[in-house]
Amino acid sequence: MTFHGSFWVLTGATAPVVALAAVITRPMLDNILFEAIENLRQLRDASRRVATKIRLLGHIQAINVTLQAVVLAVSLVSIAVHGDAVPWWLASPVPVAGLLFVAYVYSHIGFLGRVVYAREIFRADVPERLAD
Repeated sequence: MTFHGSFWVLTGATAPVVALAAVITRPMLDNILFEAIENLRQLRDASRRVATKIRLLGHIQAINVTLQAVVLAVSLVSIAVHGDAVPWWLASPVPVAGLLFVAYVYSHIGFLGRVVYAREIFRADVPERLAD
């Protein structure tokens, strides 16, 4: 089997970047989850669904970071031994999938944040509307 050195350098450089992007989105998820849990008392069913979705997205990001760490380790081992530790085609989808996971989670962060905060704003405006 031939050594794919440039491939392993590329995946070794890409994996930490993708993992960092996944880690950066985690506090955003936590903030939205905290707000959704605060709203659970008044809007039980809808907030529970939002909180469940946020937890699922958090698990996806944790899996993503773990997979990127595995690819980084395999890349470093492959570079160190000057041989493919695993077939290159087995490691190549992981950074691409990781980027797709980050994009998916980030797109949902904006939507879920608007849902949670819109409920909060709507509740705050209700007494003013009724007073008019």
